[in-house]
Amino acid sequence: IKYGGLDYNQLKEALKNLAQKEKELKEFNDNLGKWQKGNFVDEFGDKTGKGYPYSVVRGEHENSSVIKSDVFVKTTIDGESLYFQIFNSSMTMKENFPDSEFGTIKIKFPNGDVKTEKVFFYQNTVSESPDDKNKLIYNHLMSDSGELKILIDLGTASRYYSDKYQFTISKNNLDEILAEIKE
Repeated sequence: IKYGGLDYNQLKEALKNLAQKEKELKEFNDNLGKWQKGNFVDEFGDKTGKGYPYSVVRGEHENSSVIKSDVFVKTTIDGESLYFQIFNSSMTMKENFPDSEFGTIKIKFPNGDVKTEKVFFYQNTVSESPDDKNKLIYNHLMSDSGELKILIDLGTASRYYSDKYQFTISKNNLDEILAEIKE
């Protein structure tokens, strides 16, 4: 018997793949905003045994031609360094950033204070600048549980960009993941 051009086994396989994709999507959505453990790999792609915490949140992107589209923001902590990578809504491609440029981001704290911090754009990644000894986001995540609102404006690094990204990030379960990594 054929079902829409597929025999029973092909249909069963297609449904199994669909169920697996739905399960992965649900897992992905359930984990949004939670910290998870990633593993560093060597140049051969093998795990090094060293882990790092990362979190993925949904954010908004706008520029002169796009009014608010969805993006995903991956935050990674490596030692005392914090990095952001921004992916398109299907998580298949990183957003393009200015390269090897300093810029600034704005951070709104739970008490309403807004501060500006220097960041470095490199290989489509934004990092809290090592020049800035007071790492506002990292320090907040290590000590406070309140939610931070982050605004990344690429126009602060290059006049050729008008892109702005906005998202929130919080400590959530970070302490548990850091404890797991130290083991």
